[in-house]
Amino acid sequence: MKLFGTDGIRGPVGSAILSPDLLLKVAYAAKKIIAPNGGKVIIGKDTRVSGYVYESLLEAGFLTAGMDVYLTGPLTTPALSYYTHHYNFDIGCMISASHNSYHDNGIKFFDRNGDKLDSIIEGKIEGAAEEVFKPLTADQIGKAKRLPLGINNYLTFCVSKFNKNFLDGFKVVFDASNGGGFKLGPRILSELGADVLPLGASPNGYNINDRCGSTDTQLVSKLIQTADYDIGISIDGDGDRVILIDELGNTVDGDQIIFILAKHLKIKKRLDGPVAITVHSNQGLRQALESLNIDTIITNIGDKYVTSALKKAGGHLGGEASGHIINTKYNNTGDGILAALQVLEVMKDTGKKLNELLNEYSPVPSINSNYKLAADSPVLYSDLEKFSKKWSLELGKMGRVLARKSGTEPLLRLLIESSEPELFEDIENDFKKKFKSFLR
Repeated sequence: MKLFGTDGIRGPVGSAILSPDLLLKVAYAAKKIIAPNGGKVIIGKDTRVSGYVYESLLEAGFLTAGMDVYLTGPLTTPALSYYTHHYNFDIGCMISASHNSYHDNGIKFFDRNGDKLDSIIEGKIEGAAEEVFKPLTADQIGKAKRLPLGINNYLTFCVSKFNKNFLDGFKVVFDASNGGGFKLGPRILSELGADVLPLGASPNGYNINDRCGSTDTQLVSKLIQTADYDIGISIDGDGDRVILIDELGNTVDGDQIIFILAKHLKIKKRLDGPVAITVHSNQGLRQALESLNIDTIITNIGDKYVTSALKKAGGHLGGEASGHIINTKYNNTGDGILAALQVLEVMKDTGKKLNELLNEYSPVPSINSNYKLAADSPVLYSDLEKFSKKWSLELGKMGRVLARKSGTEPLLRLLIESSEPELFEDIENDFKKKFKSFLR
């Protein structure tokens, strides 16, 4: 069984990939591979109800492997990454299915630097999880306790990165997606002087990412269009991605955020190295950055690949269209709240509204479609690649097509970019015909 996808281990609650037996083995294996000499692990979670179960299972697995366990309770993924590194934990373990609904859950591991694991280490953990589980004796097992950090230490860290009260006069709608950032986001914004309207800040274990947050910005958009707000900020359930909403109610995705930040840093002569973006980023972003004499690196989809590429190339800014924005001068992983604050800083510094900051950015017309896969669908990556190449060749300089299997959900994803949008329907129909037997 392949456990790790694009962003850790993820699947439906109660499925084989999240079975109690397997999670115990995964925790045991993670200790063996990441921290063979013992040490301590910090475990965080978002607000989904199944987090209680998986927190206990992982705690038991790590304790049985001889690690001391520290539990944080509800938290964002970037806060967990920060705590892992700042407080010298050997392993960070975040229980979250990110932007998925409460029906799913997952696990993300971090090393002692607060970095997500590379594919080689993940493969070793998968191999070790298949070995015989050998519990330690009573004198060898670890101890567990609740860690009283909460959000306060990470809040202090975030606020320290910006000038005091720099958001005075800003009116902000903040949608926490009923997830791990439901307390953190509004408090950070308020501490920095903003007038904040919190939404999606009443988690009940089942409403995470439910018609709110970065995957559904309709409510925030309507509020901004009917009231006098400067910006809307919508994060996902574990707080590592963000979609912004400008003063006109338009959504601003990760590509647009990267453009705003890269341009401003270039002007201020504070942009180090190239900007890292993924194969899913709009061609218009590449063209816009090139026009500003900003080099780019193209990576696989997944924020861990963006971070890795930045470190190798000496850059510090990058991200994904989905809203994972990484600035390694702040944190080693995507942080939706910090990314939004950086954009607000640009607005403050330039005196421009969010919509005005995008005047020089023109994305190539595109659509992103998702198709649900049937259970255990055997769709081949080679078939998706052939489909993508066929249509990309046909479009030529007019655009491109990228068909792929999601690494986080049972979906096929289809990206079409073309200067002739009238071709979108033909390509979609051909896709549905080609992969009909795999869809439900």
